[in-house]
Amino acid sequence: MKVYVVTSGNYSDYGILAIFSTRGKARGFIKREQRNALYEHYIGDDYRIETWEVDKPLEPKIPIFFCYYYPENDSWKVIEHNDEYLHDFNRVHKEPYYGETDGYVYWVVKKARDKDSALKVANEQILQFIAKEPPETDRKGTTIWKFRIVGLKIGPLQSNFLNSSGVRPAS
Repeated sequence: MKVYVVTSGNYSDYGILAIFSTRGKARGFIKREQRNALYEHYIGDDYRIETWEVDKPLEPKIPIFFCYYYPENDSWKVIEHNDEYLHDFNRVHKEPYYGETDGYVYWVVKKARDKDSALKVANEQILQFIAKEPPETDRKGTTIWKFRIVGLKIGPLQSNFLNSSGVRPAS
């Protein structure tokens, strides 16, 4: 069953004015209110009719997680967030980071059933992003090849640095 909800305003000014069983009754309400001007601050095209389903089970809410990776110290930070209006899900971002150690932070927004699942998917996605980045060079112009290997356990990334010919130096 559907109901027709007459609303007005935005953000903190948003409010429900009335609920009707038909769209026609909702339109009639808006016309009467505009004509009678009972609510002067609601006059104009600010009225909206929203259609809501009733007696319908809610879809399970899937949590949203911000997953941050700090390569300078091989650490992760995962924060659960409840804002459904976020955009750019699944896109990896790389931004300068100025903290205890300056460098870059990689981050991605994931929908997942729990924190561990979000971290696992973010880990794989960020690794793919890093693997596609152009190699870094040192002050002499020598290419520094970085390969990050992740085991089956979820945890910090392990860095193995190779020399310019792609061979790991002897430890």
